[in-house]
Amino acid sequence: MFSKDSLKLKIQTAVTVALIASGIIPAVQAEVTDASVNNPSGTTITNGSTKFAVDLDSGGSYTVINAGTISTVTTNEEWISGIEIDSVVLTTLTNTGVISAQEQGSTTDRASGVNLLGTNAHASIGTLTNSATISGTAGDDNGYGVHLYAYSDSSTISTLTNSGTISGTAGDDNGYGVHLYAYFDSSTISTLTNSGTISGTAGDDNGYGVYLRSYYDSSTISTLTNSGTISGTTFGVFLSGTGSGDGIITTLTNSGTISGTTYDIFNDRGQVIVNFNNQQGKKGNDVLTYNGTLPTNYNVIVTSTSDYGQASFTGESGTTNFGVSSSSSFSGTATYASVISGLATGKIGSTRSGTVGGYSWELVLQSGQSEIWDLVITSSRTCYSSRISTDKRSNIADILEAINPS
Repeated sequence: MFSKDSLKLKIQTAVTVALIASGIIPAVQAEVTDASVNNPSGTTITNGSTKFAVDLDSGGSYTVINAGTISTVTTNEEWISGIEIDSVVLTTLTNTGVISAQEQGSTTDRASGVNLLGTNAHASIGTLTNSATISGTAGDDNGYGVHLYAYSDSSTISTLTNSGTISGTAGDDNGYGVHLYAYFDSSTISTLTNSGTISGTAGDDNGYGVYLRSYYDSSTISTLTNSGTISGTTFGVFLSGTGSGDGIITTLTNSGTISGTTYDIFNDRGQVIVNFNNQQGKKGNDVLTYNGTLPTNYNVIVTSTSDYGQASFTGESGTTNFGVSSSSSFSGTATYASVISGLATGKIGSTRSGTVGGYSWELVLQSGQSEIWDLVITSSRTCYSSRISTDKRSNIADILEAINPS
């Protein structure tokens, strides 16, 4: 059963496709400026002679629905975007096609598939849903898939859901899949859910899957849930603060893969990951590597004796509280080896035992080790080990009858 809005959209799309097929509407259109977009399959919106295929910087609010192609291609231009959202409100961006920006010059910087820029006023996207391709390719440095830049005002995405591919590629340095930059104001994604691929690739140095960069204000992802792949040629997830601001992830839950050739996660000193729930490790022999400030709370996710989280910590500062995620499942007593490595006793909070799902757990050092920890699971339910004799049953009956005589 279709809603009215869904039915209206289907009718509009069908009419547009028919008009394109008849030649009334061209299959390739030049830049769209300050207008909502409904771009059906088979239609391309290009940048023409400008730097943006879709340029939203005045008025609003707007919606963008793309099943076709939105493409910016330039030579020797900088700061280009497939979709530019500058100091306006975009309520919905839904992509089932291609959104891309490509710089073809070998010395040009900064290309974004989607660029959300807070300059003269707050810039925001309510819901960004991608099930296809969003990409930014820079000939030299700084290619972004999705870029949030809070320069003099804030930039915010309430919900980003990706089941497709978001990628940033640089011919030389700095490719970012998703990049948040808080300069004079805050840059925020409330909820980022990834079941697809978010990747950053650089020909020379520094490719990042997800990067939170903070200067005078904070870059924040409140909830990051990954069941897909977040990868960078250098780091999977990177938090960095170069001024008074903080990079903050409140809750990071990883049941997929986070990967980087240097570290999977790098949390620069002073940056914050509050809760980190991790399943990556034993399955596929893919231990998650983590460098920097420890998460406030680290919870292992266990689904079986062959699929549970393992994390290797280096260059660590601070302490972390260990726990077992309530989403874990157990089938009996077992020892899960090397759930944590690289942390001495003083780096782990004093609570190292508890219960979850009817089982007791304990974090213990491996025999002969000082920084490798195993998780030991035992049943917390007990049964009677002795029977009550006939004489004792009679005595119990006498006591009960004395308490409540007939």
